[in-house]
Amino acid sequence: MKKNKKMKRINLFCLFFIFISTTFFSQYIDDSKVKVYKKDIIKFLIQKKEFSSTTDIVDIPNMIYIREIYSNPKNISIYQISTTSAHSFKYFSIVKGKNIFLFNSIDLNEDFDLIINKLENTDLSKRELFKILKEGSLIYDYNRKIKQNKEDI
Repeated sequence: MKKNKKMKRINLFCLFFIFISTTFFSQYIDDSKVKVYKKDIIKFLIQKKEFSSTTDIVDIPNMIYIREIYSNPKNISIYQISTTSAHSFKYFSIVKGKNIFLFNSIDLNEDFDLIINKLENTDLSKRELFKILKEGSLIYDYNRKIKQNKEDI
């Protein structure tokens, strides 16, 4: 029983640390490079039910954090998108060319082929690809824990 309590404390500490680190290293959507995709991102987050139907659409941009994971101005940028809510999901996204691709970011098995497909023909080094996949897997791990915590409630 004590071990279970200790694990819960460790999990809560990790979630708190992740939230704080996201807060310090993120920008609001209007201050970020993905501002041009704001409508697409807001539509995606509304579809994912990250905002309630009572949320004023004017306030939503002030409730979205963007964290750049990787950027190569020539052809690709990778972002983590999340809301200011402490228990919201984080979303992996790729900007390639003039398009943004937003992923469900819950089950990596579902999204992996799509992500790899979008990363093709980008001239990424193995080190850059590894960093992107590592950061992406952290997003999926975080979301899995959030989903599990919501199901336990």
